[in-house]
Amino acid sequence: MITTTSPVNWSNVVEITDTSLHLHDIRYKAYIAVMFFILTAGFLGNVVTILVLYQPSLRSETLTPLMVNLAFADLFLTIFGYPTSITMLLAGRDIGNDETGCSWYGFANGTVGIASIVTFTEMTIVLSYIMHQMKPRYRCSRKVTCGLTVAPWSYGAMCMLPPLLGVTHFSPGAAGMNCGPDWINISTIGMVYSLLLVTAGFFVPLIIISLCYFKIFRLVFLAQMLRLLREDLVPGNRPIRLRRRKRQIKLLRLTVVAITVFILSWSPYCMVSIMSIFRGDHLLSPGEAEIPDLMAKASVIYNPFVYTVMNRRFRLTLWAVVSRKSHRQRLSSKSKESSTSVHNRITDSKSLKVAFNV
Repeated sequence: MITTTSPVNWSNVVEITDTSLHLHDIRYKAYIAVMFFILTAGFLGNVVTILVLYQPSLRSETLTPLMVNLAFADLFLTIFGYPTSITMLLAGRDIGNDETGCSWYGFANGTVGIASIVTFTEMTIVLSYIMHQMKPRYRCSRKVTCGLTVAPWSYGAMCMLPPLLGVTHFSPGAAGMNCGPDWINISTIGMVYSLLLVTAGFFVPLIIISLCYFKIFRLVFLAQMLRLLREDLVPGNRPIRLRRRKRQIKLLRLTVVAITVFILSWSPYCMVSIMSIFRGDHLLSPGEAEIPDLMAKASVIYNPFVYTVMNRRFRLTLWAVVSRKSHRQRLSSKSKESSTSVHNRITDSKSLKVAFNV
């Protein structure tokens, strides 16, 4: 029979942590330093990504709205999510003693993490549809695009809603520097929710992604086997068809790398959480628990680097944006210099006139 969880005694939550937070501890200093790097790189990288993707050369691409959605999700965490724990660490406070801050941190981090992997799932589904329908220039309607953008956030919020409704609760992790679902809740409803959360938020999207890529790779293999037969059917369109197929393969490689990096980042945290569910206690020590936690948080900085390395059009557009900005700055500085020189010449001429009049 399912039993309800007892209310959390937040006065005793501090016992879960190793010790009270002290900034002189090297472990906390290292954690704060790494988090500052993640925040800085994640914020700058995703802002640049959004600016580049909104350029005319990339704005009309089919997957651009989903890539922008990923960038906004990572940007949201770097602005409204991660700073919560860093602020408390710098103030010397334990996040476990702040019920509101702990709940917000756990809800925001979980919602965005699930929304990101669902967005990756949507990308693979759309890419699979494009390649199977032989529609390289397929464009989603505005209604479909809005649905694909909103659905991941709604799904992530629904998955993280039960702790806010009192079904279970958010609690500090083993390291005591962040909050998340209570993975060590040994009550029936707590264990059921934790297992459903991992299944719905990680394994189900992962299975869908794997099936889509299996179908895509099978299609690409069959297309290569039958390419000679197809070339004889429409020889005039062969260069165009090959060029479009090459672009699709490059986009496929980009999504494969981006999704692989994201899954590798979150897998250690997910595996540790599953083991903690069945064990009923934290699997790792406070120092060891920081490693999977930081790996998961670092997922916000990877996409901009993947796009830059794997996509030539993204690199060219990025270079065009940077060059245009530097060119404008040079023009602005030159105009200021010219206006200053003109002003100086006018001032000198007036001085001369005054001198001659005297």
